[in-house]
Amino acid sequence: MATPSQNVRLQNGQLIQPLQEGPAINLETLVSTDGGVAFFNANTPQGPNIPQGNRSCF
Repeated sequence: MATPSQNVRLQNGQLIQPLQEGPAINLETLVSTDGGVAFFNANTPQGPNIPQGNRSCF
C-alpha cells in the first residue's frame, strides 16, 4: 500500500500506480562568444574561451 508521502493515482478510489517523479523541464544554458552568431553549452567544464574585449551573450 502507498505511504502518505508517496504520490499515487486513484480511479474510483482504487490505487492505479505510484506516480514516478522526474524532471519535467530540462534547462540548458547557452553562451555565445561572438556576439550571438553561434552558441555553446555554458555548462561544460571550464566553459568556452572568451577573449578579452569580445562580447558574450547568454
